[in-house]
Amino acid sequence: MNRISSKQWEAFRQEQREKERLAVQLKADLEALRVLRDYLLKNRRGEPSDKLRAAIDDYAGHLTGNREVLWAQNFRFVQPNTDH
Repeated sequence: MNRISSKQWEAFRQEQREKERLAVQLKADLEALRVLRDYLLKNRRGEPSDKLRAAIDDYAGHLTGNREVLWAQNFRFVQPNTDH
């Protein structure tokens, strides 16, 4: 019985570690997207810049389920979208 619970605990811990790893990766990806989006906002080049910003917002929405996540100043409470 103890062996089974030990395996279940290890599986649970592995799942938690994977979720933590994905959260760190998501935060880094969102920060990179935010930097690119801010650059495009500051250096407006017309329609191509607008299209790139829209594409970045769409991708952030795909990752998090919230297209406007990069518009906020702080996105530390963002959880990954696991629907894809």
